[in-house]
Amino acid sequence: MLYLTREDSIELLPLSIRVYNCLRRANIATVGQLLDYPADKWLDIRNMGTKSVDEVLDLAARIRAGDGFQMVASKPKPPEPPPPLRLPDIPVQELGLSVRAVNCLESMGARTAADLSGATLESLLAVENMGRKTAAQIMEKLDALRRESAFPGPEKAAPSGETGEPLYAVAKSLAAFTSLSHIDFGWPGIPVSLFGVNFDWNIFGYAVKYNDAGQVIVGGGLGYFIAYMIAMGIGEIINFPIQKNFVFRSKGNLGKQIVWYVIAFIIINCIVNSINCVWVAVAGLFVPDFVYNIGTTVLNGGISMIIFFFVNKIIFPEGEANKKAA
Repeated sequence: MLYLTREDSIELLPLSIRVYNCLRRANIATVGQLLDYPADKWLDIRNMGTKSVDEVLDLAARIRAGDGFQMVASKPKPPEPPPPLRLPDIPVQELGLSVRAVNCLESMGARTAADLSGATLESLLAVENMGRKTAAQIMEKLDALRRESAFPGPEKAAPSGETGEPLYAVAKSLAAFTSLSHIDFGWPGIPVSLFGVNFDWNIFGYAVKYNDAGQVIVGGGLGYFIAYMIAMGIGEIINFPIQKNFVFRSKGNLGKQIVWYVIAFIIINCIVNSINCVWVAVAGLFVPDFVYNIGTTVLNGGISMIIFFFVNKIIFPEGEANKKAA
């Protein structure tokens, strides 16, 4: 049922384009004007043929009979949208945003998250020097704050004493760790354009990674860096005693060897990271997923393994000496 008033435009009516254009040229613009037009005058309208007149008369009869239409004196006003949820008064400097994002927010007069309660992606993109990447990063943080404000966690709700609360706390901790992906963490952060892709080149750390919709995805930021370092660190903790005791059979000073191994680990990872950040930014757009995953494995594991092999010859010299003596 389509509700109409006499003041509604004829654009709301199911008219053919030919009839609509004829009515507009005859200055018939509203439903009331169409219903009041004399039936014997329709053929006098320019380009209005018999078929078009029949279409208009049939529609007018249906409106009067209430066949799919209902004439009303006025339409109710749509309800006012609810005011946006007010965000907490957290200074923008403490939201975990990039320096560029903070500067853009301060330039628009936003000092706290509460000042951004009604912000949208479109309103942020209208700010001077605000790029899509920066705007998407801000919206990601604001959406997280809105979810927290609308659905408070256990620390804001009354304790229920249910056994599921510890599991909820663990899940929340994991979610908080994952959310670190929206924080830029890298040095020196040199802007680079390669194959049409713009990204920040880092020796240490990773820039935040976004999809085409401007949403943060796994594969960059502080969260990816921490996960990467944990995985590599565990691998080297396992690898060190294997290299020392079985590969090189070294009897050297354990403390010194650990120190040199850690130093080598840091330097090698900076080298690998400087290559990997280019691969992560560019390769995913041009190669299939399985090629991307293989390449990531080779870069993270293969290159470091080759470099480490020659470095280990220096860190564990006694084994080499014993082999020559034998």
